[in-house]
Amino acid sequence: MQQAQFHNLTVEEILKRFKKFRLKDIKFFISRKIIELPLTVDDAAKLDAVHKLWRNDTAIKLQLSGKSKRDLSKIVDRAQAGIESKLDSWLYTHIKQQRLAGKPVRTKALIRQVTGIFKLKRDKRTMKQVERSIKNIKRKVTSELKANRDKSK
Repeated sequence: MQQAQFHNLTVEEILKRFKKFRLKDIKFFISRKIIELPLTVDDAAKLDAVHKLWRNDTAIKLQLSGKSKRDLSKIVDRAQAGIESKLDSWLYTHIKQQRLAGKPVRTKALIRQVTGIFKLKRDKRTMKQVERSIKNIKRKVTSELKANRDKSK
């Protein structure tokens, strides 16, 4: 691989070249400092190696084989619910536990709790984003629990 071939590639061009990756995969690699932009020859080689294994059933089975059933269940639940951040993960778990216990989930109280735990800014924009996340996750948990009830009938 030549340096000029990969220098100054945009994320969109990387996604065209490595078709198994999605935008969030590339962002994950960047956040974990696996690659940097602009790509170097070494970064391109890393992407090429990972791309050969990415979404490969055997590789996924090997990764998951070291996890407990409980952890696997959590991983699948969060993946199906579209949970991506630590905040969303915490909200998902909290909301699901509350619903399973038959307790109400009060959005305003949850916003106050979350801003304290995650030390979030209390500005209007952040509060709206948190409120939107809570509402989306409530909807997901509700439909998930309903689907599970329907299965057990």
